[in-house]
Amino acid sequence: MHFAIRVTSPIEGCHAGLKAYLKVSTNDLKGVFDRLLPFWLQQHKSIAYVLAYEQNQVKHRLNKRYFDKVQNLVCDRALLIILGEYAKLHALAAQKKELQ
Repeated sequence: MHFAIRVTSPIEGCHAGLKAYLKVSTNDLKGVFDRLLPFWLQQHKSIAYVLAYEQNQVKHRLNKRYFDKVQNLVCDRALLIILGEYAKLHALAAQKKELQ
């Protein structure tokens, strides 16, 4: 799997993004810096947006009918602990059936 990375070095991808944003390579260092300030702000906002979006996504393991009411009220770690206890309960029930 390449996880959407199609270059040999992540720095090459960053460099390509900066060049695409600048479009012109005839500025002095101050001009480049001034042009990159809005780019960095926009990049920061887009990263924050992606992180917030991913936090709102329901994990596949937690997409259970019985979690519907509490999905947005309880953190994912707590729901994973509940799933672990649920699995222990089923294992215990299976052991009791085998003993009978």
